Amino acid sequence: MARTGDDGATVRKMLDGHDEAWTVFMENNASVITRTIRMTLKKYTRHPEPGEVEDVFQDVMLRLLADGGRLLKAFDPGRASLRTWLAVIARSTALDSLRRRPAHEVKMAEDWLENVPAEEEAAPERLFPHPALSARQNQVMRLIFDHDLGVAEISKLLSVAEQTVRSLKHQAILRLRGLTPAWA
Repeated sequence: MARTGDDGATVRKMLDGHDEAWTVFMENNASVITRTIRMTLKKYTRHPEPGEVEDVFQDVMLRLLADGGRLLKAFDPGRASLRTWLAVIARSTALDSLRRRPAHEVKMAEDWLENVPAEEEAAPERLFPHPALSARQNQVMRLIFDHDLGVAEISKLLSVAEQTVRSLKHQAILRLRGLTPAWA
């Protein structure tokens, strides 16, 4: 398949069910899709899970064919080459895959609090964990308010970016504010 000039014709042949058009499509574009998925997953996670690139590739193909090929029908060779268009779809699908991953709580060393000096007065009632917050939000809020740790310390402790800690704190505060009656 040649570049942009034949892209529209190839897509039309694919939609018409020509097997050879699908073969040419896969030969010319599978590497672009795979490379885009791999780069996207590596950018947002240190190590993609085994088989994840292949799963996302399959999701890209399903997305292209869903609803009678609606997405393929929407391809416009006047706006972008097929390879660029496929890279956008592959990146979007990879990001969707990452968003669907279950959030997991980061395990901390059990003994990290042993060196914290004991308070002489009775400890105040703990605010966290709060049932309205996710496990990650509770974890961050507990470290901020119960243990007086800063954002930088928490990000190192949990091995996440400082912006992630700030974002989790912000989301938790918004959720807790939403529980407060407007007249309070």
